[in-house]
Amino acid sequence: RFGACDVDRTVTGYDGVVHFGHTGFVRVNYNILYIPCFSRIQISEQTYENLKTKIANMTRIGLSSSVQHIREMGELSRRLERDGKSVFVGKPGIRGTFEGQVVGCDYFAAIRVDPFVEAHVILSGGEFHSLGLALSVSKPVIQLNPYTQSVEWVDGKLKDRVLRVKGYAGHILLSSKRIAIIDSTLPGQRTENLADRIRARIAEMNPHASVDVFVSDIISTDFLLNLKEL
Repeated sequence: RFGACDVDRTVTGYDGVVHFGHTGFVRVNYNILYIPCFSRIQISEQTYENLKTKIANMTRIGLSSSVQHIREMGELSRRLERDGKSVFVGKPGIRGTFEGQVVGCDYFAAIRVDPFVEAHVILSGGEFHSLGLALSVSKPVIQLNPYTQSVEWVDGKLKDRVLRVKGYAGHILLSSKRIAIIDSTLPGQRTENLADRIRARIAEMNPHASVDVFVSDIISTDFLLNLKEL
């Protein structure tokens, strides 16, 4: 449903699980065979020319990709270098496998090269990975979407809006009287004792608040509405 982290805690009646589409990093008490799925979509010449136009005044480019487009990222890197660009591809974080690979919770491949580049180019579909990258690095980000063949700067206004929402949420947290911390039951999304550490931190900053911890595998609208009744 959500990526490599979305696996069950236990599996009974089977020797293992085959997980298509991602590279793996989750450790559980049963065997998981992760099989990444790579897109066959190639970057068109027109799309590449559009990218060249956007980075015409830059020489140092960071390159990253979601796992589906890792193979095309290698070819793009070679094309950029032939056109005189210095391309920086970082080693992945602990949740990645390939150089330049980013996942929704791990952008270290791009973060590691951020001090050396003028901009980042990410190969990905949708807004999830490109926005996550823009929130993780200090340099501007261009998304090259192989599915739509579009080449666009990540909207700085959208990034600022996300940051403002996070800031406002923090303000509300400090003035709230009843607070719910929601922890995931999924082993790839759960951090040991994190909920307890957050509760202790809230107690320091908002000592009059009542804080409860709830667990769920999926945080749905119905789940959140039910919390409102407690």
